[in-house]
Amino acid sequence: MAKSHVQLGEKDKALERLDSLMIHYPYDVMPFMEAARLVKEDRPFDALRYYIDAISIITSQYKARYGEGYMLVMSPSEVPSYHFEIFLEVGKAYIEQEDYAMGENLLRWAVHINRKHEEGYRWLAECYARKGEASRGCQVIRRAISRGYLNRTTPLTSYCD
Repeated sequence: MAKSHVQLGEKDKALERLDSLMIHYPYDVMPFMEAARLVKEDRPFDALRYYIDAISIITSQYKARYGEGYMLVMSPSEVPSYHFEIFLEVGKAYIEQEDYAMGENLLRWAVHINRKHEEGYRWLAECYARKGEASRGCQVIRRAISRGYLNRTTPLTSYCD
């Protein structure tokens, strides 16, 4: 139903429907993610709120299944691909707000769950550069190249200049 409203250009009605789904299915990440995507351009702070709520749901599910040390035991193949988008978007937002510690944590997880996606590495390297630790960003890029996750001709090597 929410998708129908989006296709008709009725963003407000789509958000109402998604909000209703969030209330009735509070452990389903998809309504939060769809709402974030819907408002991302016009209302970035609202999008961030939806993404953060999604991360809260996701991490509680990880912890319920794997325990507090989920980051140590989870394989990227066990993580749905859309989780990457959520962690990437929130990590980027934290970097923009100059909360580099939170941004780094989220982006490191994003890179872990999707090792071949260049944007995750770019934002992680950017985080390090803004923290004044450009050499760490370069190290991340070089390690990804050496492990075959990134192409040797990637423009991300500019973080190593």
